[in-house]
Amino acid sequence: MWLKVEPDLADRYKVSWGIDGPDAVTSYHIGTVSIGDAAVAVRAQLDALSNCAHANPDAYSSNAPEQRAHFRSILRNLAQAGRALRQALFNDPAKAAEIRELQELRTDQYGSGDNVLEIHPDRYLDVPWGLIYDGNVPALAEHADVEQEMRDLSGFWCLKYRLSAIVGHHVRAKSKWTRPRETFGMLSLINHDVKFRLSEDLPKDLYDEFCEYLNPPVGEPSDLDHCLSLVESTKSVDVLVHFLGHHDKQKLVLGDKYQLSYQDFADLLETLTNREELRNARPCGLLFLNGCDSAVGEKDRSLRNQASRPELCGAIATESKVRRKYAALFGVHFLRRLIRQGKTLSTAMHELHHDSALWPENLLYGCYAHPDFCIGKAT
Repeated sequence: MWLKVEPDLADRYKVSWGIDGPDAVTSYHIGTVSIGDAAVAVRAQLDALSNCAHANPDAYSSNAPEQRAHFRSILRNLAQAGRALRQALFNDPAKAAEIRELQELRTDQYGSGDNVLEIHPDRYLDVPWGLIYDGNVPALAEHADVEQEMRDLSGFWCLKYRLSAIVGHHVRAKSKWTRPRETFGMLSLINHDVKFRLSEDLPKDLYDEFCEYLNPPVGEPSDLDHCLSLVESTKSVDVLVHFLGHHDKQKLVLGDKYQLSYQDFADLLETLTNREELRNARPCGLLFLNGCDSAVGEKDRSLRNQASRPELCGAIATESKVRRKYAALFGVHFLRRLIRQGKTLSTAMHELHHDSALWPENLLYGCYAHPDFCIGKAT
């Protein structure tokens, strides 16, 4: 199914739902304030989850009962907030009968195996779509294992669906979302301190694997001038811009004297996507913004929205603060699926959201990119 949310009047969004073709089966209107407030409430619970993970980093790996109990409380609050966000998304009293029919249609489609949901939101609407919650929120069993806890909370849209919130307007044949491996490259923007600590944060095999992924042609710049030089000189057509570091108020912090402001980042992407050799190539890159709150922004000043350029397929971004060690771990698993295994973004993110070894902080990552994007498998 697909969902489109677009501005209508100053205080309303038009919400349209469809199945396979371009025609909507149902359209209605919701208030901008109600969905905005509900999204803020979800983000408050995401921040609580993040803070709990920072304070209790080993709660799941060591199966500490008391620490797990605190997580269960926060996860249940997050689900409740996600349920309220869902109610805001479907709140048009004048169309209540049509919306009930839509809910029955959604249930039928899901029951028949259609678990793909593409969302086309207004790019200034700041909603963590994957944290919308379907159904009633259950009480979480005190001694449930991780897999049971995930099943109990399977109403989260990022667990229920293969979900993508697509920024920008991309028109390509389905086959064109598979990008040639020989023209792919990765530009790695890694905080100096984070890189220094990677060998401590990751087991040796994962650290060695991560280092392998830094080698596709483009490079790992040491400062802004070096970064621009690499971008201007690369022959790679489809570039993955990989950020791993500290993000604060639309600023990428890569070292004591190495930072990219919002405008620096926008200029970098403009240089990357406007190279002369790309005039007839129709490039398709990706942003992997693996730093705190990288999906969050104010109006037009959002790193995520920079991915709406036609030369990019979108962004993988975070909905709240993420621990340094966890970001490195999630990053290895994501890059493995994308680069080594050649999986689509939809498949990669669906697997990562269902990986019990990454629970529950995997809820902090959102897919704001075209689901079919992938790097062709090595021959």
